[in-house]
Amino acid sequence: MKKIYKGLQAINPLRSLYAKIFLWFWLTNILLVIIVTFLFRQILEASSPVPADPRQTQILEKMSNRLEKQAQRHSRWQQKLARNRSFLIDMQDNMTGRVPKNLELEVLMQMRESEFPMQKRTANELIVGPKTVKIKDKEYQFFFWRETNKRMQSSFFSLHTRIDWWRIVIAFVVSIALCAILTFTIVSPIRKLREANQNFSKGDLKTRIKSLRHRYDELGLLARDFNTMAEKVEKLVEAQKKFLNYASHELRSPLTRMQVTLAIAEQSEKSWPICAERITNELDLLGNLIQQILEFSRLENELKSVEFVECDMVKLLDKLIDDVTYEDANKHPLLLVNRFQQLRVIANQQLITRAIGNVLRNAIKYSPENTQVTIELQHNDENIMVIVNDEGPGVDSNQLSSIFLPFVRKHSDKNGFGLGLAMVAEIIQIHGGKVTAKNLDKNGLSVILSLPIKNE
Repeated sequence: MKKIYKGLQAINPLRSLYAKIFLWFWLTNILLVIIVTFLFRQILEASSPVPADPRQTQILEKMSNRLEKQAQRHSRWQQKLARNRSFLIDMQDNMTGRVPKNLELEVLMQMRESEFPMQKRTANELIVGPKTVKIKDKEYQFFFWRETNKRMQSSFFSLHTRIDWWRIVIAFVVSIALCAILTFTIVSPIRKLREANQNFSKGDLKTRIKSLRHRYDELGLLARDFNTMAEKVEKLVEAQKKFLNYASHELRSPLTRMQVTLAIAEQSEKSWPICAERITNELDLLGNLIQQILEFSRLENELKSVEFVECDMVKLLDKLIDDVTYEDANKHPLLLVNRFQQLRVIANQQLITRAIGNVLRNAIKYSPENTQVTIELQHNDENIMVIVNDEGPGVDSNQLSSIFLPFVRKHSDKNGFGLGLAMVAEIIQIHGGKVTAKNLDKNGLSVILSLPIKNE
């Protein structure tokens, strides 16, 4: 069921803001076309003759009967026809009587073709007919007309009385509601995004947009991207704060020791040589610390624009082992086990060399002289593992998860600054991998660097 639900969600057009806007405008346009068509039909019906009502039919009947009787008794029946505002049309389309001024012949033809009486309202007149009459053995079609109230029977009022305005009002209300809903669905999340951005810019790094997380359109994606960005920025700022605290602490320690040494030297001139040597050592230590801090900072800048290429891990390790062995004057034999003919990975060769080199030099630093450091290569379909094992004292179990953080050192380490393994972790993480450490059964530490074969 979950797979079916996810499949239906994937093809749901309302997950896209583009689709929502398109559908809303499409429906509104359809509604507009329906309204225009309806109005056009209403206007056409209002401009065409319609059946006469019962009262008009009754008047037409009485007037036509009276005319037939008058024509039999009087020779001047045509004059009375004109006085009664009525007229006759014979079969040859000849008209007799008083014809209204605004009579339209096309409308008259429509009325004549009808089998029952019709009515047609103009701006100032009402015309009713036809009724077939026979005068002196000749057939006519009889019509009468009346002047109407100009205000009440204007063309607008005539149209107003004939159109079903309630339908048009409902259509307009529905279209307004559709547009209002569309506007709200767009403007409301944008307003929330704006408020979140304002709060975030004021320093509230914990700002998150929770109400839009379950939307699947572009605005929902934007809200989730904002939350991801805010979380990363918060972590970055927190990491920078911690780094500055650690760095300031590490820088303060040698400065404090130098101040104490200077105070001792001022009290006794005999202690100057010893104090000078101590201050020189502290300055060297301070210089090394600043150099590593700058190197760590440069590394973070480099990681922002890293280029990945295909490289052979076997060749990379062979060259690195030669370099480290030369630096160490062969005091710690380095052995590459599980050798492959070729093992290719997508990575930044310079950074990977630096990371593995840091781990190797760290292993040599803490291993007794003439003990072996082994480098083991393993791989599966997704990852390559570089495992460095030494025979040193290892690390306290409660420190294993924190040795890759900046300025975290082993309890027994008095010379390091805790930045080497932090650089390793940064480099491996930017490659999409991870680095872990564990103590070996007898003696030593095992550091495992896991790298994806295809870096995405």
